[in-house]
Amino acid sequence: MKEKQKGVTAPETQRKDNTISLKMQVLSLLKNGEKITVKATSRYLNCNDVRKAISALRKDGYIIGDYWSGVGNRRHKIYFLVPDNQLSLFEKGCSL
Repeated sequence: MKEKQKGVTAPETQRKDNTISLKMQVLSLLKNGEKITVKATSRYLNCNDVRKAISALRKDGYIIGDYWSGVGNRRHKIYFLVPDNQLSLFEKGCSL
């Protein structure tokens, strides 16, 4: 019986650098006023960690809002960067 070979993984520093790069790319899209979805952004940036990048940006202090769009089983979340002048509205729970 053949033994399965373990897959080669990228070193931790390389994975961390890729996440930082993705985080900056996502931030750039958001700063340009784009409202992004995970699916469209994943295709555009050729990656699959968009939610992780958004989570990291939120931990870094960026105010990223989101809302659900679509009907029934075809729902998706739309993410956007909350501008500084609208921060007080967002904090009060103003819905879009």
